[in-house]
Amino acid sequence: MPDVLSDPNSPVLNLNSRRGQAYQKRMKAAAADRKLKTQKKTSNGDEKLYPNGIANFTKGFAHDQFGVVLPAPYAAYLAAVKTGKRADFDALQMGGNTPLVDPQAGLAYDLETCDPSQNSITPFDTLSSPGFAAQMIETYWMALTRDVPFSQWETDPNIAAAVAELNANPAYEGPKINGASVTPQALFRGFPPSDLIGPYVSQFFLQPFNIGAIPFQGYMTTGPGQSFGTDPTGWLKLQNGQGPFPPATADSGLKYLGTGRDLAEYVHNDVLYQEYLIAALMLLKAGAPLNAGNPYNVLGTQNAMNSETGFITFGLPMVEVLVADPRPGAGPGSVAVAFDPTHDRQATEGYLTVAVGRDYVDVALSPEAPRGVFVHYRISH
Repeated sequence: MPDVLSDPNSPVLNLNSRRGQAYQKRMKAAAADRKLKTQKKTSNGDEKLYPNGIANFTKGFAHDQFGVVLPAPYAAYLAAVKTGKRADFDALQMGGNTPLVDPQAGLAYDLETCDPSQNSITPFDTLSSPGFAAQMIETYWMALTRDVPFSQWETDPNIAAAVAELNANPAYEGPKINGASVTPQALFRGFPPSDLIGPYVSQFFLQPFNIGAIPFQGYMTTGPGQSFGTDPTGWLKLQNGQGPFPPATADSGLKYLGTGRDLAEYVHNDVLYQEYLIAALMLLKAGAPLNAGNPYNVLGTQNAMNSETGFITFGLPMVEVLVADPRPGAGPGSVAVAFDPTHDRQATEGYLTVAVGRDYVDVALSPEAPRGVFVHYRISH
């Protein structure tokens, strides 16, 4: 392990020189980050094709009876996005009592990595494209089957109907077994090949864990059969951001996650990084090996130090902190993109592979299940 505590040209620790050394290291890192060219921001064209905003994200602004955003607030919104000025965002007239969530996040300067402007997102399928229609079909099937227990997917008729319709759609580009066909094993999963292995529910949702001295006791879920925003009046209130919104009725007790509704409720309430933190805690508890290049590997192993272990530097606390801030692009708002009508629906930010797990049939799963629309965010093995 290299000596990072002092000037390598000095025989003793030189604290007086560290300030200048730290400055030079930070300047070197910033210079390396600056070399990454600013990526071109490409729109899918829907903003110009549909100037009334029907293909754009307009929730929270006032809409007419058909759900089309009113021209004045929409124009002000576009202007604020182009200027990037706080005063312009503060002047936006909302349609109800629900504010926009951090629309200026991508404008913040990050002092630890590349600037958000250096990132880009692939343009989404256009509103009228067969690909977008196929994704909508998939999403509706996710909602219609959200109360079907995962343990019954091989035999459930609605799951079979979803599989059949997606297989019959040539525009569907979702996960397929051997790249050929959708099956209950591939349905609603992510795109990495490993996502098709094993049961739908990850081991990281089934194994016990502790947060410090607090043991895991189960997941809070909501009851099956509940729907929201399914009538025109209720849906329009959601579009306008006119709360309060009706809460879902909770299940009577804690349980494992056994349905799509359960997973949706989990994501609905999670702390942003908790999935990564819990996975890390489980792996650390199981004795998963550190990276081979870690200087604080187990004593006696290759590259290990003989008299100390890591803590703040390359130790377990550092791992637990890093998983809470996976830069660059820690979240959807951390990437500055051109005002693409559908950039907020990028599927690439909604798929996460955390583990390959054992079968769930040996875990006591409740047949009941969470809430509302099944969000397009997947936590799979």
